[in-house]
Amino acid sequence: MDYVRLLDELVREHQRCQERRLEADRELARLLALIRSTVRLLPAEHQSRGEHILDRLENRPVGLTAMIRLALSNGAWHTPRDIRDALVAGGWFAAYTSDPLPSVHTTLKRMMPETVESKADSGRGRLYRLRRGEPLARARAGAQRLQAIRQAGHDPDPALSS
Repeated sequence: MDYVRLLDELVREHQRCQERRLEADRELARLLALIRSTVRLLPAEHQSRGEHILDRLENRPVGLTAMIRLALSNGAWHTPRDIRDALVAGGWFAAYTSDPLPSVHTTLKRMMPETVESKADSGRGRLYRLRRGEPLARARAGAQRLQAIRQAGHDPDPALSS
């Protein structure tokens, strides 16, 4: 057996696989950008489905968008840190091994301008709240459903909130 030749062939095959992986990663990034753009164009009644798809594709906890809506359901202005802290206190990031703040930021940006509005605050940075009308009404209804589930003694299910 010619091990030198075998080693050279294995290294070449490894390089070909790496090139295919890079090409696949580029294609996945392109598709994800197209999916994000398409979700923004969905009619309001299909936004929740699109948000769930993005949560899954971007490896966020299922229902992160819905949980952020719940955190904003009081209609007040909040920083992304406030939102993260509220969700952490509620146990929604138990599976995270790192800080979930980047996911909160990304999700808030994706929710703008249709669902969330923002403003700058010199002391606290960027603040977010749900838009008045349908987004806020939906979030408040979801918060009431979640409260009823908690009062009944059941574990919260993020899928119920969207």
